[in-house]
Amino acid sequence: MIYDYKVTTGKGEQLDLNTLRGKVILIVNTATGCGFTPQYAPIEDLYKKYHNRGLEILDFPCNQFGGQAPGTDDEIHEFCTVHYNTTFPQMKKIDVNGPNELPLYAYLKRHRGFKGFDPHPYKELLEGMFAKADPDWDKKPDIKWNFTKFLVDSHGNIVARFEPTADMKRVEDCIRRLLKKTPEIKAIRFREGGFASQPFAFGGEEGPEKFDFSVKYRSGLTNYLIDTGDEVILVDTGLPEGTPEESPDEKTAIYTGHDIKGYMEALGDLGYGPGDISKILLTHKHLDHSGLLSRFPNARIFVNEEECDAAELQGLPNLVPVKFTDGAYYNFPACQKIRDGVYFIRAKGHTKGNSIVIAESDGLFYMLHGDITYTDEALYENKLSVVFEDLAAARETLDRVREFVAHHPTVYLSTHTPSGPENLEGKRIVDLNNPPETIPAGEVVFRTASGKYVCSVCGYVYIPAEHDNVAFEDLPDDWRCPRCRQPRERFNRA
Repeated sequence: MIYDYKVTTGKGEQLDLNTLRGKVILIVNTATGCGFTPQYAPIEDLYKKYHNRGLEILDFPCNQFGGQAPGTDDEIHEFCTVHYNTTFPQMKKIDVNGPNELPLYAYLKRHRGFKGFDPHPYKELLEGMFAKADPDWDKKPDIKWNFTKFLVDSHGNIVARFEPTADMKRVEDCIRRLLKKTPEIKAIRFREGGFASQPFAFGGEEGPEKFDFSVKYRSGLTNYLIDTGDEVILVDTGLPEGTPEESPDEKTAIYTGHDIKGYMEALGDLGYGPGDISKILLTHKHLDHSGLLSRFPNARIFVNEEECDAAELQGLPNLVPVKFTDGAYYNFPACQKIRDGVYFIRAKGHTKGNSIVIAESDGLFYMLHGDITYTDEALYENKLSVVFEDLAAARETLDRVREFVAHHPTVYLSTHTPSGPENLEGKRIVDLNNPPETIPAGEVVFRTASGKYVCSVCGYVYIPAEHDNVAFEDLPDDWRCPRCRQPRERFNRA
């Protein structure tokens, strides 16, 4: 690796490149009497602009091209500081080609060969000069002229070579991309210790009766945030404050568990408050995802435009209806780019306006999917839950999710299972051919019921006093949730 090399500064001191781990490094061979010498100025501009953000520049004077750097190290340093006010580090004058070439340059050329000159007033002149001297000049990796640049990322990879004819804006754009902080995803856990029955998690297409009610998968509630370094983006916002815990019994299909702490407290424990949040990406309308949107009045709430008329989202002035105008994202036909590395993707089915979020970080794809599945087991077994508004669309979405994770290193972040935050912590990549071992749901404590009932899908709380004191048990068989229209059996005692 590049960190194995040592070089000598213009002052005669040894510089171990291992000390530059974590830095983005621009390496350039320079000359003081060249037509490209004015590039000292934009190189100095890069140093002033990005050095504090992690850019290091190593300037190697070289006299091999037209004898255009004839001075001593001190004379070259004086020239640069007087004429261009340079402050970036100058190394000892070296050879970059031939028997006396600096070993570092042999390494650089081995990893990034010559690919041609860019359009430039000097392009034809340079090509003609080299072709006259060597017909195979363009097939060799050697340095062609002064001000050839190599760019090394923060992991020591040589990511680019720029010939002296390259536009300096291209160089800057590449540096800026490398310096950009990759998004950090964090879990906001607020319920644990629940379960989802197999008929609930798997029975969307074949019917619940085809599955074993005694098989229960772990459940809980977790939302997520994306910290990009210059803004904090929430993905969904937890249950409304005061939502009662459910009181499961032997017929309960899904139980979201007991409160660990409130969502706002869990967010605060991560070091964030409402004022820190600039955007919220809402996967869908249900209250375990949208319940606290009103606590973030200064954040822009991005939501599929087809979801905006939902009762849960009324009265929110900061909604941003998303039309998905940025085209396809890999195999997903429609997306909206929220910022570099963060994409909002249409994924209809669970609700008619359902979406997923993908955050790209350090070569991984973090899929924050809301409720495409309620358990990771359903993803591996290719099963839909019983909760959907459009079954055909839900099937198409799950097919696309499975196709995506089969071809991209994906960390699958679920809302309703502790597998989500566990996957995040361990950076566990989905491998559809090797399902992880299922961890059994723990023992559930059955609690005294309050007379209230909670919809396990949207979080609506049925309070008899608000319904002419009609007990939930006395409602007609065809009664449905006033909010999400789910049947009675989707409710749990509170």
